[in-house]
Order: sequence, then structure tokens, then C-alpha cells
Amino acid sequence: MKLEYKLDIDDHKYIQTIEDGKKYRIEIPTGVNIYGKKSRAVARVNGTFDVALAKRNEMLKNIANGSYQADKSMTFGELCNFFLEDNQPVYVWENGKNVKKSGLSYASLKTYKTYINNYLIPGIGHLKICNITKDTIDQLYKALELYYKTKNDTHLSPCTMGHIHSDLRAILNFAYKKGLIENNPIERLEEHPTVKCPERQCYNPEQLKVILNADITISKFVGNHEFYKKRFKAFTRVAIYGCLRRSEISGLNWDDIIENDYALKISRSASSVTGQGLTLLETKNESSEDIIVVGKDTIDALLKYKEEIELIFGDEMTGKGQAIFISQSGNRLAPQALNDMWNNYINTTDLPKYTLHVLRHSGATYLYNLTKDIKGTSKHLRHSNTSTTEDVYVHSDIDNQKQLISLMQQGLTDKLQSKLNINIPKEALDKFMEKFILEFSKEFVETS
Repeated sequence: MKLEYKLDIDDHKYIQTIEDGKKYRIEIPTGVNIYGKKSRAVARVNGTFDVALAKRNEMLKNIANGSYQADKSMTFGELCNFFLEDNQPVYVWENGKNVKKSGLSYASLKTYKTYINNYLIPGIGHLKICNITKDTIDQLYKALELYYKTKNDTHLSPCTMGHIHSDLRAILNFAYKKGLIENNPIERLEEHPTVKCPERQCYNPEQLKVILNADITISKFVGNHEFYKKRFKAFTRVAIYGCLRRSEISGLNWDDIIENDYALKISRSASSVTGQGLTLLETKNESSEDIIVVGKDTIDALLKYKEEIELIFGDEMTGKGQAIFISQSGNRLAPQALNDMWNNYINTTDLPKYTLHVLRHSGATYLYNLTKDIKGTSKHLRHSNTSTTEDVYVHSDIDNQKQLISLMQQGLTDKLQSKLNINIPKEALDKFMEKFILEFSKEFVETS
């Protein structure tokens, strides 16, 4: 089916402004390609709107008479700029928070920029995208490995290489969908890096107890100021029992507390955006808005901290829409400020110097080890599926496994002499392991 285009259309049709009077993007649908995918004619213009308008009209004429050819001169560096510009987040203020309507999140965009600037642009940024082949990509990966081995006497981790590969694939897929390349060469690789991150760090239960009872240690860096002590006590309980991300902790308001249920409502997060300051955003995914039980101890700590705020600032600072975690000057603490508060504490202790996010991992791991309820743990973490919980947040406790297997072996060995009448201490075993041993011993008796 032949597409027909008219030039007597609105001047702004198919033209998107990137920087008024300086940069524009033209994007014209051209039907469906041989793979059944929607295709577009795309161009970027550096110049005035009139230059962009002339370019658009030229493209329309060429498309109509079948002579249009995609821009073959775009470099990979220019493509990366195009990709980042096209995926800028668009937020709309709804119900007291910014809701993302399109584009990537600020955090995702920042991650893409890091990998693009540190690894991709230095290697292939100068190449024209039409000249990038699977061999080019193979050589890039080998060059990165060799460079970092020579420079730092170490390899890039499998996790880093996996992220480099997935980001490059996303950028080239973007170019393919925009009609800038005929296919994605990365799909032809016979072998490629995969994201295989090492097991996450995790505090054990005894270390968590030290953190939760850290009043004495706190005095090392904040003196005896009740405001700081009570804020930190509430903060650690929210992080550990609630398993919240730092951005979600920063986004909490006093009206999010549900006292009767010992719970918190999680519906927003805070993010520091360049040029905009601290911005309240929707939670990470659609399933994230939820009621999370954090327990009486957490709510009590929050209410004591609230009393201290009201003594200093007055009750107007604890009303609806007011931030829970604030600075001494009364401003909402940004995620980075929460990081700083945690680092100030952990650096005064003998505990492992893990990041604040490890409290989320640790809380999730301990919760799962206590219950062996993967669905319940996943719901508490507000994951959309349990596989994320299993792969990322559930850590194996090797000491606990050794203890359980030792008890299992001891129990089976001792009880064989008394027809396996197992009587292992119940407090040492979770329900799952206890049931497993009983069933195993029963089967052993029947078959021996």
C-alpha cells in the first residue's frame, strides 16, 4: 500500500522540539517493514525551526516518491544522544505526586548514561551505525576486557559486562525501530555476556540486632541530641522491618502511618533531579503502592520521633503531606542524605561497611528464613513476581545451613539406634526442615 503525504499540513506535524530554536527531531511513520514492525523515517536537525521544517518537507517528498533513504552518516555517539533524548521521562502531577507517563525513570536514565559514557562511547562512539557489525561488537568486548586488565590488572566483572551488553542491545534495537539500521547486529552474536551479579551482601540477625539497638553507638557522632537519636531509631526500623528503598523512605509523609495496623502506606518515592531539586515520584512499579506492616516497635519509634519534631518545630511539621524524615532545618531528607546518615553511623562501628540498601536485602532475607514464605516475602517487598525475590533478595545463610544439616545428621545417626524416633530441638529447625527430616526418617525406616 502506497503512503501519501501532503505538504499542506500543520508546520509542527512530525517535528519535535529538543531545544527551541536550536535542535529538533523529525519522525515520520512509513508503514511496516518486512519483519512486520512499524517503521519510521527519522532525522535530527541542528538549526532553526525553519531548517527543520525544510528538512521535514524534503523527507515527505522522498518518502512519497519512494526515494527516501535513512541517514547513513549518524555515528553511534549521535545515536546515544538521540536515545537519551527520546527516553527522557515525562511526568504529570496527579493526586499529590508526579506520575510517569512515558520515557525511562531518572534512575534508569542515569544508569544508561554511566555505561554509555564510560564504556560504549570511548570504544565505538565515532563509528557510523551502519558500519557496526557483530564483529565490531565482539572486538569492543575484547578491547574492554584487555583495557581494564592492562590498566587495573583486573577484569571487568561479569555483572558489568552483562549490563554493557544489555544497554548496547537496547540502543541498537532503538535504532532498528526508528528505521536507522536494517537489523540489529547484536542479535547475531553466538556468545555474549550475561548479567551474573554476585550474591548480594547481607547483615546476619545478630548484626541487625546491633543496628536496631544502636543508641549508645549513635552518640559517637551526634552527641546526645534526642532528635537525631530518635530519628535514627525510627529510620533503621523502617528500613529493616519495612524493607524500604531509600527513595521510598525519603518519600514518606506522616499521613502514611496507619497506627491501628502498625503499617505504612507506600505510594511515592523521592528523587533528586538535576535542575528540579528533590521531586516526589510514583513508586517504582504499579504493584508498589501498598500497605506494608512494619510492626508495633517501628510505629512506636516513629511516634516518639514525631513528638521530638513537634517540640522543636511545632505540630505543623507533622501534618498531612509533611515529610517524616527531615533535616535539622526542617527540610525533607533526600535519598543521598539518608545515605550520609547511614554512613556516618556504620563507619563508627565494627560492623561490615555495607550500603544502606543492604538493610532491605537483610530484612527480606531474615523474613524469608523465618517463614520460608516466598510469596509473603515478595508481597512485603512489593515485587511484581516472586522470581525477583528469589534471585535477588533471598540469601542463603551458610552458617544456618551448616547448623541444620549438622542437626539433621546427628538426629538421624542417633535415632537409628532407637528406630529413628527423631526428637530434634524444635527451636533449632524451621517448619520446613523439621517436616523434611521427619518424612525422610519415615521413608528410611520403611525401606531398610
